[in-house]
Amino acid sequence: MRFVVPELVKIDLPGGDWIEVKKELTVGEEKRYRTAALRRTYNVGKGDEELQIDWGLMAFARVEAYVVSWSASQPFSRSALEALASEDFEAIDDAVQAHIAARTEEKKARSTTPTLITSVA
Repeated sequence: MRFVVPELVKIDLPGGDWIEVKKELTVGEEKRYRTAALRRTYNVGKGDEELQIDWGLMAFARVEAYVVSWSASQPFSRSALEALASEDFEAIDDAVQAHIAARTEEKKARSTTPTLITSVA
């Protein structure tokens, strides 16, 4: 079994700003962020339910899950995120998504690399 060891990665943003993100989330952190924006709605007339995703809420949950600190003068928090200009939030979210994509590719590369097995006699 493997436990996530806390590691941080600094990512430069446009304009000289930066964010520090978790290299990898724990399974608990990942599940919480991926489900934070899910909403069940019930159609009483039809007797069924529907699952909907609030994409704006998903973006906030993703950024909150990964970002630990930033170059802004205010401490990193949800309220500080919500006070940002749209283009600054989008730059942060884009950087986090690029980080996630890069880590996913690294994991895929490791899982498809053949493992050499040696035996000791």
